[in-house]
Amino acid sequence: MFCLAKIYDFDLVAFKAPQVTDVSRLKTPKHLFEALLALPLVTLGTILQVIMNFQSKTFAGEYRLSACLNFLSDLCILLAAYLHPPTFTPAMPRLILHFYVVLGGVMVFQSFVYPKPRIVGEIDDD
Repeated sequence: MFCLAKIYDFDLVAFKAPQVTDVSRLKTPKHLFEALLALPLVTLGTILQVIMNFQSKTFAGEYRLSACLNFLSDLCILLAAYLHPPTFTPAMPRLILHFYVVLGGVMVFQSFVYPKPRIVGEIDDD
């Protein structure tokens, strides 16, 4: 979802959006935080969740619908990067977008293949 803020090309508002270059995007603290800390941590968390799902053979970490919507949003962002390359901000290279689509596809695959985790009641230590 962090990636949706990087698209500025919508047919109705594209002429009103400021033209942002790669250098000016990283000048604000918000964008620096997003590029250097938030996106790597979210990506690492998703990779670790895929590994844990594989080891436990259950799908946990997010809802199936959420995995599907995240995959679709990543796919739309990648499509926008190919359809409108001059207006798409180059803050995120296409190779990383491909990686996010593959990672989202793995999460969707796991959501349909693996069962939900079993909920166990609380254990009293009395």
